Amino acid sequence: MSVFRAVGLLIAIMLIGLAMVDLRHMTAQHAHQVHKLYRKRTALQRQLWQSRLELTALRSPRQIQQRVSKLGLQMIYPGRQTVEPAGGSGIIDNTSDQAGGVTDRRQ
Repeated sequence: MSVFRAVGLLIAIMLIGLAMVDLRHMTAQHAHQVHKLYRKRTALQRQLWQSRLELTALRSPRQIQQRVSKLGLQMIYPGRQTVEPAGGSGIIDNTSDQAGGVTDRRQ
């Protein structure tokens, strides 16, 4: 084997070794990034479920009624409203059936 072949082989082995070290380093970096994203995903899922739980609690009829009474508003239940057409005063009347008004009679 000539000296040039030996030097060339040695350089090739060194380059392959450096490439392997670089690949292992990149693999470790990507594994760390994947783990970090997994932790972030888990935290976001936990936050999503917490938000859904809060939303469910806020949508409950009892909670709505408590907020309405706390704000001093009057509760108007669906199906008990009379709405005037576009040319009217725009006032919702839930006590009587006015002429020309649209009445929702679903029960």
